[in-house]
Amino acid sequence: MTEQLRWWVVVPMKDIRHAKSRLGGDPGRRRALAVAMARDTLRAAAGAVCVDGVVLVCDQPDDVPVLMVPGVRIEVRPGLDLNDALSAGAAVVRADDARRHLAALPADLPYLRSDELTVALGRVARHPRAVVADREGVGTALLTARAGAQLLPAFGPDSLTRHRASGAREVLLPARSGLRRDVDHQEDLMSGHGLGPCTHATLRGGRVLAAAEEGVRC
Repeated sequence: MTEQLRWWVVVPMKDIRHAKSRLGGDPGRRRALAVAMARDTLRAAAGAVCVDGVVLVCDQPDDVPVLMVPGVRIEVRPGLDLNDALSAGAAVVRADDARRHLAALPADLPYLRSDELTVALGRVARHPRAVVADREGVGTALLTARAGAQLLPAFGPDSLTRHRASGAREVLLPARSGLRRDVDHQEDLMSGHGLGPCTHATLRGGRVLAAAEEGVRC
């Protein structure tokens, strides 16, 4: 049996004042949801048994306190778009060791479980670069690059096509996987089943953002 590869996960996070604008509604609630979803994503990534480290690249120094999660390193890079933030995070990871394997995740995967990420990373490991589609089959839920390959992130509209065109091999996962359940609209959060604790508490009216600011685990 082949030994499972060890991975470093990079997650980009835009300025939370402007995050998840397509969710609509009260700006304060959108901000709280963006933070909650990011924290759930980071905790799931850090908890995967094949993950050696997680790097979050955020836009604003003021966002750091509410995004701090055990096992996650935060890098502040103001003014970068999503792909430049991922490239910056990848550079940080490989500056310490060029042989590290890289995985990029969006910050809005509140249904993701650590064991699902472990399974996904095991399946993509056979390819130098790989991509997993989101639930709609258009965007990207996971992009990976083994040691010796560049990440080459091309997130944005129709990113799955661009990642495949750049040489990433698509790896299929069940549509029910939390890895594929990113959140862009309110209807993406209709089902509370399987939601991470931070996002679940926020939807129930809990003060997750305030708790995060006080260093309390949600």
